Amino acid sequence: MSNTGAVGIFDSGIGGVTVLRELVSLLPNERFIYYGDSGNFPYGEKSAEKIRELSFGIVDFLLANGCKMIVIACNASTASALDALQKAFSVPVIGVIGNGAKAAAAKTRNKKICILATRFTVNNKAYVHALKAIDTNIEISQIACPHLATVIEEGWHATKEQEELLSSYTSQIDRDVDTLVLGCTHYPLIEHDIARRFPHTIINPAFETALQAKQILVDNALQSPNTTPHPNNVLFCVNADMKKISEIARL
Repeated sequence: MSNTGAVGIFDSGIGGVTVLRELVSLLPNERFIYYGDSGNFPYGEKSAEKIRELSFGIVDFLLANGCKMIVIACNASTASALDALQKAFSVPVIGVIGNGAKAAAAKTRNKKICILATRFTVNNKAYVHALKAIDTNIEISQIACPHLATVIEEGWHATKEQEELLSSYTSQIDRDVDTLVLGCTHYPLIEHDIARRFPHTIINPAFETALQAKQILVDNALQSPNTTPHPNNVLFCVNADMKKISEIARL
């Protein structure tokens, strides 16, 4: 496995750019290939089998293009495919859910955590299992948010209809919850709107995921040999509005 390869990141659409942004900031000397599968969006309404099939196809593509590590910047893919991908491929593969759970468990003061996520991630209970593995005393509630990721993917303009959609989900958060996990990588794109409705701790797993990626590169001697930031260090492979993605990433 060569340390000169790129770090591959994939998501069902533009949401994973929130993870990419943290990776670029933390690992400026690395190269990245970002695969946004907008053509098959949304993953959160698909079956586990279909998500795994799509995830394997994307990882095959990323490895064929020389990636030395894979970051699953999608909660649905992490929930359904992470274990299988780790067993099938020799390169390091990490996801966002374990990192989000770890950060939430560390931040909560009253051990009451809520997960905002897609229907698939909620039904899969991946965050519930991850949090309980850390602390069995944590009380976890989940709120499925159908259509929210789709509206964000299409462009969030905070119209009356969009505000009402978001409020219909955040109004379900129990009053005693002190920590909210954004269990879909699209949701951090509207974190400021969510924060107006939940004025306590909000967890965006992106930063913790970037920290794990950096540590794995170090532990496996896969750090880029470049000693200065790599010019034009992100290759996008997406079926989406590149202007929108570049604005989100601020690369």
